[in-house]
Amino acid sequence: MSKSKVLHGNAAIKAIEAKEGKLSPEQRYVALKEGYVDGDYLDHKGIPTKGVGQTGKYRFMTYKEAFSELEEECKKFIPAYPLLSSKMRCVIMSAFYRGDVQQSPKFRRLFNEHQYEKAAVEFLNHKEYLANSTPAQIKKRIKEVADAIVEHIS
Repeated sequence: MSKSKVLHGNAAIKAIEAKEGKLSPEQRYVALKEGYVDGDYLDHKGIPTKGVGQTGKYRFMTYKEAFSELEEECKKFIPAYPLLSSKMRCVIMSAFYRGDVQQSPKFRRLFNEHQYEKAAVEFLNHKEYLANSTPAQIKKRIKEVADAIVEHIS
């Protein structure tokens, strides 16, 4: 894989919007968390990736196309997704984009039953969150999701 430019924060948003047009709040949030690479790279697990953390079939899509497809899939796992606050949609989509929501049927059940405090605790029962080898920024992102779920009930 060639050396590609890595962008974070507003620089990532600016680069994506220059290519694809204005992003929704949810798309912006995920891009801020993921960052943007203007080419191919290997992620922390060694998986070929491009753009906004796009792997597998999503590597060959624009960010907006990948996001849209994943958002539709997310609605199957979290049926109330469209009814959530914008902040909660951002957080849930960030977790779904990373694959975290898909990995925990118990989290989904608790969240869908509106047992948010228990869902947040279950979200932290996450192999990457518990592993010493997981990069700090990923652990922080997982914790942010759990914290936002608890905050959602206050």
